[in-house]
Amino acid sequence: MEQIKQSFWDYPMKRRTSLYICAILLLVIVALFVAIKIISLKSNIAINNLIKHDAAVRGESIAKTIATFAGDDISAHNYRLLQTRFTTIVRETSLSYIALVRVSDNRAVVHTDPKLTAKKLENKEDQIAASSQSILTTQDIRDRKIMDIALRIQTISEEFVLRVGVPYRTKNADRI
Repeated sequence: MEQIKQSFWDYPMKRRTSLYICAILLLVIVALFVAIKIISLKSNIAINNLIKHDAAVRGESIAKTIATFAGDDISAHNYRLLQTRFTTIVRETSLSYIALVRVSDNRAVVHTDPKLTAKKLENKEDQIAASSQSILTTQDIRDRKIMDIALRIQTISEEFVLRVGVPYRTKNADRI
């Protein structure tokens, strides 16, 4: 007997129907997998936004508290005591940094990183914090996963910006 290659249409109807059903099931499974990934991604984004918002609110509260107790020391130019206090606060909490920046020259009068004390701060976040006209500025420094809270403090003779860096951890929403 001679064997002839059969095309798809030459197979019996039962076999073609089975192949159609398998193909449809495979498409449904792939569609469900993609839908689950999209839903997971959207929920991770929502969770990350909540985490960032919580860090911003916490940072605003901390900045206002620090500004309250530091006001007299700032007016009296008692920067050594502020340096000690800021360093202690950062060491005992989860904060990344605390800095007191003079607006007129954008120099860090006090910074918990000793290398930055008395240095002119010139990166993008520093410029935004110093030039903002609002009392409270919140920035998300994504590459370092820090919420930077900048609170303006006005003394009789000078204007300062108190900056607090609050770290946050996000769920990995970049994976699909």
